[in-house]
Amino acid sequence: MRNYIPTKNIRETPGRFNLKKITIRVPSHEIKKGGFFSSDFALFSVETEIAGEKEKVKVSRKDNDFYSLRRLLRMHHPYLLIPPLPLKNTKLVEKVLNRR
Repeated sequence: MRNYIPTKNIRETPGRFNLKKITIRVPSHEIKKGGFFSSDFALFSVETEIAGEKEKVKVSRKDNDFYSLRRLLRMHHPYLLIPPLPLKNTKLVEKVLNRR
């Protein structure tokens, strides 16, 4: 006979995000110039809005942050379908950035 560890469903644990619709948008991007030893990089604006709350959270993230987030989501939720991201490009072309 196996001993099972009881786990709690996320809906049983009270929290700010439970059972609420969360909208995440990436409305814009900009290209930042790199320093002497670093190259240029794209910086994306990310807006998060929780249904029922008037407050929006706005942050800026590099493209590597999206790849890291996808990798973590796939690792922790292997049963969910997480869409692929476009391949990384060394050239920061406007057309490629809009597609991301």
